[in-house]
Amino acid sequence: LEDLFDLENFPELKQYMPKMEIKVVEVAYLEEELDKMTSDFKHVASYLINRRKNKNYQPDDLELKHFEDFMNLISALDHEGVDQFQEWVSDNGNEEVKSEMMNFIDRAEARGRDQERLEGLNNLIIILGESDFSDEQIFAKVKSRYGKYFTDEEIKQFMDEAKLGV
Repeated sequence: LEDLFDLENFPELKQYMPKMEIKVVEVAYLEEELDKMTSDFKHVASYLINRRKNKNYQPDDLELKHFEDFMNLISALDHEGVDQFQEWVSDNGNEEVKSEMMNFIDRAEARGRDQERLEGLNNLIIILGESDFSDEQIFAKVKSRYGKYFTDEEIKQFMDEAKLGV
């Protein structure tokens, strides 16, 4: 862990650095351990093991206790695989799994829209801030454009952060 920090130039920080090793486990190679797993992580491991062997792998019927956590992890590890998994669910999943998949997709799309709005809001604040507009004028323009998505307090916080370059 020490190798990740510039302790040569800041030797006084070395005393605060925990002495630990980081062990990296390649889940896609845990075939022998798969039968010992009992949580939803077993499905993640099985999925990754089979995707390593066959890019066109389609999982068996899954009964997940924590569907959203499963999908978030798969999304982070294998974006292409998520698209294939969504196709598989629509063709083979039971109604409960299909419903959970649609809810997951809806929430992911909403997070994407929120992120786009936030980026637009920040860009507008920066552009107006670089012009000759007062804080009151900037607030009014931003509120008229994004007021239905963000509270007055949030807009003011974004404006303060933009001034600080956060």
